[in-house]
Order: sequence, then C-alpha cells, then structure tokens
Amino acid sequence: MKNGNIVFSTIKMIEMKKFNLTRVIAYVIYLFFLLNTIALVIVGAYRSINAYIDLTHFKKFGTPGHHPALEIVESMDIFIIGLVFLVFTIGIRTLFIHHNNESYTNSIPSWMRVKNLTELKLLLMESIIASLFIIFISVIAQTPDDNVGWQILMIPASILILSISIYFLKKRSDH
Repeated sequence: MKNGNIVFSTIKMIEMKKFNLTRVIAYVIYLFFLLNTIALVIVGAYRSINAYIDLTHFKKFGTPGHHPALEIVESMDIFIIGLVFLVFTIGIRTLFIHHNNESYTNSIPSWMRVKNLTELKLLLMESIIASLFIIFISVIAQTPDDNVGWQILMIPASILILSISIYFLKKRSDH
C-alpha cells in the first residue's frame, strides 16, 4: 500500500513539474511577443511621425520616389502586424498563464477572449487577413501601372484561402 502511494505522489509531482515547465515556457513566449509588440508600435509610430513631418515640408513632394502618404500606409502595415502580435500575446496569456482568472478575462475585449487554441487560431487568422489587406493596398500603391502582373494577385488569393479556412474551421467548431 505504501509503494502505491509513493508511485502516485511521484506521478503527481512529475505532472506538476510538467505544468510548471509549460507555464514557464508560456511566460517566456508571452514576454518576447509583448516586447515584439512594443517594438512594432514604436517603429510604426516613428515612421508615422516621419511621414507627418515630411507632409509639412511641401518642397519634398516633387522629389522622385518620395511619397509621405505611402509612408503612412507602410506604418499602418507595421501597426497591423503589431496588432497580430498583440492578439497572440493576449491569447497566450489567456490560455496558459491566466486560464482560470475571471478578472483578467473580463478586462480584455470580448472579441479577444479565447477558450482554446482553435479560437486563438481563428482570431490570429482574422488578424492576418486584416494585415494582408493593408499590405495589399500598400503594394498596389507602390506598383507602377505598367508593371502590374499576375503576381500581385498572390495576396488576394492568400486572403481568399484564409477566409475559406476560417469558414470551415468555424463551421467545424459549431458542430
């Protein structure tokens, strides 16, 4: 009987160590994604501010290859990618660090509350679609009219494939 208790307590201890290791790894991932999110916001803000400064200097408008509006659109790219990182960061924190903390769950917007990895995957895919759309606008704005080829359709095709994937994932999760 004693040996059974020792084995049971040893298994329990190993399970707790695995759980703690998973939590430590989740914290490391969370911290680095949070740092990446902050870095992207800083870079996006820096590029936006430079574009606004360029807009106030009207003499630069005639400069070939200089487009302050395009710089603003590119800073939007960076902010959207930062948003994707933020969504992933909050998802990791919700699922692995504060998975049963109701006050934390209530503090985040309802559309960002995830209960499992499938919901996080769907939320990330939706964020990536928004990012791809902004990137597509940026690519279209930068592409000269005489240089538009079929390759430019790769981004909308990616958006379509992701959208179809989301549709089927949601349909599957409803059942």
